[in-house]
Amino acid sequence: VPMTNPAISRLNAEKKVEFVADEDDAFAGVRCWVDQVVNFETSLGDMSFRLRPDCAPNTCWNLIQLIQGGFYRNIPVHRIVAKDR
Repeated sequence: VPMTNPAISRLNAEKKVEFVADEDDAFAGVRCWVDQVVNFETSLGDMSFRLRPDCAPNTCWNLIQLIQGGFYRNIPVHRIVAKDR
């Protein structure tokens, strides 16, 4: 996923906002995706999640960083089920 600099906003002579491309338009970095499936092992069985970095690159990146940092080790996970009315 190439990361480019976003367009810059500025006011023109008529005091209206315009967006212009960044002058150098240099890449801020490149993220490569190899692992696109995440497996969570739980006491009730395993859960697999397929990541979609093409749709949500920042969310996938953040999830992978949290997993690699050990955030999801030995934490309780719960589910809230709404009552039938």
